[in-house]
Amino acid sequence: MKISEINLDESNPLKTGLKDRHLDKKEKFKHINGIQYKLLPFNTKWYANYSDEFSYFDGILGEAIRCSIKKDLSKDLINEHDYNTTLKNRIIDAAVKKTEIDEGQESHFRNLLSELFFDGNRLFRFDESTLPYLSFKHGKKKVKEIADFIYDLFLKGNYHYNTNEIEDKKENLLHQLMSESLPKLIERRHTPNEYLVWENSIISYFKLDFNLLRKNQKDFLKYISPLLKYYYFIYVAQVAMKLGDFFTEGKHDIFFLLENEQTSRSREGFRSGWNMLEDRIKQLFSHVCTLEMLNYIKINGTTLGSYREMSKKYNSLNEESQEKLLDKVSILIKFYQEKIKPITGWDECFSQLKMKPNYKNAKSPFDKLVYKFWYMVDFQFQNSGRKARYDDYSSWFIEYAKANFIKRRGRVGYTLKLEQEMLLFMTKLCVGEEDKIRLKTLWDRLADRGIHLDETSKIGVVEIFEKINLLEKKSDSGDAQFVRSIL
Repeated sequence: MKISEINLDESNPLKTGLKDRHLDKKEKFKHINGIQYKLLPFNTKWYANYSDEFSYFDGILGEAIRCSIKKDLSKDLINEHDYNTTLKNRIIDAAVKKTEIDEGQESHFRNLLSELFFDGNRLFRFDESTLPYLSFKHGKKKVKEIADFIYDLFLKGNYHYNTNEIEDKKENLLHQLMSESLPKLIERRHTPNEYLVWENSIISYFKLDFNLLRKNQKDFLKYISPLLKYYYFIYVAQVAMKLGDFFTEGKHDIFFLLENEQTSRSREGFRSGWNMLEDRIKQLFSHVCTLEMLNYIKINGTTLGSYREMSKKYNSLNEESQEKLLDKVSILIKFYQEKIKPITGWDECFSQLKMKPNYKNAKSPFDKLVYKFWYMVDFQFQNSGRKARYDDYSSWFIEYAKANFIKRRGRVGYTLKLEQEMLLFMTKLCVGEEDKIRLKTLWDRLADRGIHLDETSKIGVVEIFEKINLLEKKSDSGDAQFVRSIL
């Protein structure tokens, strides 16, 4: 078998090597991520008011739509102190100019447009042409990276709409007038980052549900935000779980609890919900930093990839090439160990490492060495002045979850919640264009989309369906219970 070419790119004339990027002018090490291996849109600067953007979500949706249509808001509009008020005034001014109206009636007409198309100063989504005008509350640039991520994974190649194209016939002349009065968008210069895709099955179900919503514009305008909110959440949650699996292909059912039900710590809905997920989320920064550095190693010009991918590549090499790869990882570890000093020193780290099941039970010397490197990265973050950055990175997702999918239930603590409105929306998607589906089929289709419910929660769902007459029962057997279509 041919010996593979295996290199660790430490430094090069283009200044794109490991040392070029990770050492400053004083040879001090800095953790960076998202260049060699771009997996998540987070960074190490977190501010509490970002949470407002996560619950509000209009800014993220608007930015993702603008990415999709390759347009942007004009600078003079986006730089206004009060964006919504300025947008409202411009739209109404333009509408008045397009309308032949008596001077004495202009004030009444302006008030009419304000009442019909705005909630205060916030523009209603009366058709798709309004979506690119949704903007952030605070205009924080870093939050835009969440929108770029959502566009790249979920909307790219899937959403098409020309905001300059007005349909020949409109059912509502006022809608047509307001669409034509929207400020002109400019060509987009910013190119969103391309992210590595880990969860193809989740993206496939998103596309299925997205295309169902596209068949009815009212549904699309109403539900596009909760659809993207949810799929972004479950995608990152599953990535976090699989990162913690390292070299194995684990399956992680993430459980939700109905918003108003009582629970206990013994419930599967608690144990396999946020309680399970949060621990994996907190380690995200260690994973992205580890993968970033490992991907400076190349086999025949190709980077190592994910933990599972690099383990498979190692196993496919001949013995001599395996030794060369182990040597490159050892060089990387030595470089890191020399540049970073945890408060406790490395001896304490290595002492704890020997007790870890992932280390003791590693299937190959390569898996053992890579896990050791990850453990070193994680250990130093938790035993150094870098702990705040470590926490801030995970806060991007923890706070997003708290803003949308988490409820505190007294002494039990935080759990994932499934609100009734979200339950009915996801049920609508699961039933799709069928008249009805079996109740057991509903559980399966919810699970396909990442929503798992324990038996107590399922009883609660049945009670909700019975109250609103969604359940058709031919007997008490699950096989003879059907969930009707939600119109």
